[in-house]
Amino acid sequence: MIDELAARYERYLQTDDPAELLDPSTAALVERIVASGRIDVHGLQLVVLVSWERMGLLREWDEEVIGLAVALHERHPEMLPPDLQAVCDARLAGRDPDDPADDPGYRRMYSTLHAALGSGDFEQMVYAATWFQARIVHTEPGSPLRPFLFFQLGLFFRSWALRSADPQPATSAIEMFAQIAPGHDLYADALEFGGGCHRVRFERTGAFEDLDRAVELTERALGHGQTWRRASGACMARRTRYELGRAPADREAALRHAATIARLAPRDRPEGLLALANAANVYGPGERGTTLLREVVERLDPGHDRWPFIVADLAADLTESDPAQARDLYATALERIPDDHPERGRILFNQALLAPAPPRTTEDLLERYAASGDPALLRQALAEARAELAGFPRANGAQVFTMLRLSMLLREAGGRDFDPAAIEEAVEMAADALARCERFPDALGDLLGLARMGLASCLAGRFPFRYDEASMNEAVRLLRLVDDDLARQALAGVLNDRAKGGRRPEDVAEALTLTGDPDLRARLLFTRFELAGDPGDLDDAIALARREAATLPGLSALSTMLRIRHVVRQDGPDLDAAVAAARDALEITVPEPEPADLANALGALSLALDLAGDPAGAAEAARKELAVVDGPVGRQHLGMALLSSFRASGEAADLDDAAATVREAIGLLPEVYATAHLYHSLLTSIEQERFARSGRPEHREAARAAVARALRSVPDADLMRSAVLLLHARLQDDPADAIAIYRECAALGTAPADNRVAAAWEWGSWRPPGATPRRRSPDTRRRWNCCRCCCGGAWREARRRICSPSGGAPPRWPPRGRWSWAAPNGRWSCWSSAGACCGGGCRRRVPTWARCARPIRSSPTGCSAPVSCSDPGRPPTVRRRRGGGRNWSSGPVRCRGWRTSCVRCRSRRRAWPPAGERSSTSTAPRRAPTR
Repeated sequence: MIDELAARYERYLQTDDPAELLDPSTAALVERIVASGRIDVHGLQLVVLVSWERMGLLREWDEEVIGLAVALHERHPEMLPPDLQAVCDARLAGRDPDDPADDPGYRRMYSTLHAALGSGDFEQMVYAATWFQARIVHTEPGSPLRPFLFFQLGLFFRSWALRSADPQPATSAIEMFAQIAPGHDLYADALEFGGGCHRVRFERTGAFEDLDRAVELTERALGHGQTWRRASGACMARRTRYELGRAPADREAALRHAATIARLAPRDRPEGLLALANAANVYGPGERGTTLLREVVERLDPGHDRWPFIVADLAADLTESDPAQARDLYATALERIPDDHPERGRILFNQALLAPAPPRTTEDLLERYAASGDPALLRQALAEARAELAGFPRANGAQVFTMLRLSMLLREAGGRDFDPAAIEEAVEMAADALARCERFPDALGDLLGLARMGLASCLAGRFPFRYDEASMNEAVRLLRLVDDDLARQALAGVLNDRAKGGRRPEDVAEALTLTGDPDLRARLLFTRFELAGDPGDLDDAIALARREAATLPGLSALSTMLRIRHVVRQDGPDLDAAVAAARDALEITVPEPEPADLANALGALSLALDLAGDPAGAAEAARKELAVVDGPVGRQHLGMALLSSFRASGEAADLDDAAATVREAIGLLPEVYATAHLYHSLLTSIEQERFARSGRPEHREAARAAVARALRSVPDADLMRSAVLLLHARLQDDPADAIAIYRECAALGTAPADNRVAAAWEWGSWRPPGATPRRRSPDTRRRWNCCRCCCGGAWREARRRICSPSGGAPPRWPPRGRWSWAAPNGRWSCWSSAGACCGGGCRRRVPTWARCARPIRSSPTGCSAPVSCSDPGRPPTVRRRRGGGRNWSSGPVRCRGWRTSCVRCRSRRRAWPPAGERSSTSTAPRRAPTR
């Protein structure tokens, strides 16, 4: 009998197969040897060693074995391993041993916990874990009992982590197992279980470092002795990493561990059967893997909590070979899996693949949303995409694609609802997908370009909510890494947005080289006009848009461009064409327009009608826009129309409705939004009108509060900052404060020239709020104010900041009293050339300030001759065509408008130069202008 037991122990040491010792016949053989009484020292040593190993494998305490070990230890302590020697020494000394077997409470709770782990009774697990936690608190830090308490508590959290989608239980288990120091009896087991918990946490969070840590710890555990249980943990970690990275080394290691499991795992214990299921998943669909899964399903108790998941794995293996049986197995598994279990979604998705036509729920919802614009459909699509994402194994290719689609849905929802939280979630989701693709190019390399474009799109969508250039820079970097036409088109669009946000004309130049799409090129030319002010860019953009305007978005963009050109040049046909283009866009019904495009067309129509003096039509278009897309943009357009309606009719109700509508729009905006200053500026104008009508101070305070919010929200480089500064200055009571703000606006290099001119003008002619000038006709009042600025000392400093020695086209005065757009270089060079000041009256001072480099082809005084600046001390000249050709000649001005336009001499004609003219270096007259 001794020889047979020795042979079994030797095979166990060579193969590390626990079946050699856990076989019931081995226990019976030990009992017969002990009962025989005929046993020498070496036989006693063999019995003790075999029994001690069995105790460790079974995690059971046997006092009879300890008694035999103590008896042998008294005579030959060197024949026992060190850990058993420590137990015997403690028993002989009357102390608590390192193993807590002498603690009756621990033994009782140990049995309770492990029984609950086997049966899945979570309430009993919690009961035992609560005792372990309390015992840790009341145990001295150096007590040998503490590692055992931590270990058992880690087993509880590990079991909890396997049942929960929350990563916190896995984190708690990792912390518990980390308390086991190297060299302790439980250290190898702590490595094994800790590695498994790292893998579980990776499945919950997707943190790659957890997956690498899982492989590391499980492999280290195998170095302390190869068992089927440790091989199972290492096999699962390797298999998970192989699914991501397709590294051949991971595949080979997983197969090697699976072979160890298949050879050593006991078929009569639940833990062994679960390990066999893990090995079968490594082998995959096929005879070997399917055979192992069938064996596990037949042997494992159907009441075990993992049984339905193994059934689902078997169904997945049979999907192609036996679909009917696979459907039955899926149905059986789903009956047993709770609705809130994190793995239920995966099984539902696999089951859906058995349908004749796989469901396209998310795609169908998106198509219906695109057709109707119903936000409920978008929210439902988001929910379906989230459920679909939960149904995939962690981070395989299909899941990464689903993550990218979900990020696009979140971006759409965030942009529609002005929800920065949804945009941030979209960025995080897309960044996670890209990180997986970059880390595992062998498995996910085909999705790398799509992931980069998806993240770039989300970063560009975040720009309006953060207005940080870093997001746009990263989006540009990512798109430059993708070499295809779609990415180049997207890059051109992102460069266009970055150019407008950061005033970067070089971005527009680069974008024009990337795209041949007419609509996008028209947008780029329009952006370059906004940045530099070259009217040629605006003309080219409109010409290109006219040729290609066959779609609803194209006609909407054309309407906007025509409206802006009307503002710049005060050309009546442009405004009529803008209205007509917007109406044409609304008549396009094939293909069925998307709600966002339809809302943009209605918004363009509302703005054009408002500028054309039809506030009723503008309000109607804005209300239709709100019916299509209920958001702040439509409310802003409606507020502008109502304000214009009040100015036309004087109805106080329109003004009150305008204020309420704009306040509703502001309430829908996030705390930070790129164009929030437009809403606050509009509210400022409305409250100013209310104050002027009623004189109530609360309206003036509301206007000041609104313009203060506008100033906080408008970036320094934004083109609209100067307009906000003008509104802010006009609300000041203190002359010093008002002039300081005007000076800031006049010196703002990023501002359009007309706003800087207006700031200098109002700086020189500032009046406290409420002061009413003498009644004059509009033309007379305009010239009077302008000449006060020209002749006042304030202009001397303003012109030094605004004028450019290099020259450039100066702005003209439109008939409605608005300044024109900026010059091509973003600044203008001459204050009073070509009627830019007061219709020609101050033209006599041009030689003392600067020389205009380009002629202006019209004059606001009615003179149709192209007027240009003259040399110092000479009268202005007019350039005439020679014989109708392209050549020009110069001669003295001989037009009635010029001779009578100056306020200093409007009541009488005066020869050039006027009497008493100062030297050419003078910048101001010797006396104030006569009135």
